[in-house]
Amino acid sequence: MMDVILGRGAVSFFDMEVQAFRIAVDATSGIMTRLIQQADEELFRQRDRSRYEVIEKRSREVDTMFGGTLRFKRRYYLDRATGDRVFLLDEALALPGRARHSPGLRALSVKLATSGSYRQTRDAIEQMVGARVMSHESVRQHVLTTGKVLEHLGRETAAQPQ
Repeated sequence: MMDVILGRGAVSFFDMEVQAFRIAVDATSGIMTRLIQQADEELFRQRDRSRYEVIEKRSREVDTMFGGTLRFKRRYYLDRATGDRVFLLDEALALPGRARHSPGLRALSVKLATSGSYRQTRDAIEQMVGARVMSHESVRQHVLTTGKVLEHLGRETAAQPQ
């Protein structure tokens, strides 16, 4: 990447921004995975040993709202009191069983899918990235510009012989 930045190839600010975002997502995924595994370890140590017997560790993948997929292992227990098999970690984190998407990602997707105004979109993006990064007018301008580009591409495609 540095060779490209130093003039040995073409790179745009957008390319750098996307690369930096991917690095941040990877770092965040690593941190989240370690935190989850530490929580599973703590639950293992603090569990009621007479009630919960460890059966095995199982893998799980969860897509998150920061764009990464968390891959982690957590302990699967037999609850001797009820006879049920449970993931204490999933219960402690309020992570629905077999859900592929994190609660945050689900909430974000619903919000974005139902937002109907530029202000709502601005607010949704603010919630996503943790700071107000654009105004509602900027959102409007981006929508208008994108519409013009798509309209132009549509005319070009229609003019091409099939």
